[in-house]
Amino acid sequence: MTYSAVSSGVWDGPSVFSASFDKDSAIAIFGNEPTKGSVTIRLDSDFSGNEKQGYAKFKATVYDTVWFRDTDVTDEACVYTYDPATRTLLISQVLVGTADGRGTERIDLRFGVSDDKRELTCGEDILLRAISGGDRTYIKLNGLRLKSE
Repeated sequence: MTYSAVSSGVWDGPSVFSASFDKDSAIAIFGNEPTKGSVTIRLDSDFSGNEKQGYAKFKATVYDTVWFRDTDVTDEACVYTYDPATRTLLISQVLVGTADGRGTERIDLRFGVSDDKRELTCGEDILLRAISGGDRTYIKLNGLRLKSE
C-alpha cells in the first residue's frame, strides 16, 4: 500500500456556514419522525469558538419532540482540509452514532465548495446519526447546502 501526503490549501472564504430545515423537508428525523433541525460549520474555530487554524466546529441539531427542545446530533471540533484544485472541504473524524443506535464511530464529511466560496454542499449519501439513538435520530446530509452567514 502506498501513501502520499495531502497538502491543504489555505481557506480564504467565509468562516461560518449554516442550514436550517423544517419538519416538511424530512431532512431531520427524531424518533423515526420528521422534525426541524440545523447544521452549522465554523471554520478555523475550536470547540469553544476560539480561533484555531485548521479546525472546524461542526454542530448538528434536531428538535426533540418529547422534551420540546433542540438536541445535539453531534457537536465536535475536528481537523479540516481544503483542496482548492477540487474545491473540496473535508472535515475529518466527526463523532457520530452507529446505525444500530448502540455505539459511536468517527466519519469524514466531504463538502463541495461553490466558486465564490459562499456555499458548501454535501454530495455523499450519509445519515449523520445521533450519538445516542442513532438508529432513530439523524440528519440526511446528501444534497444539503450550507450557506455563509
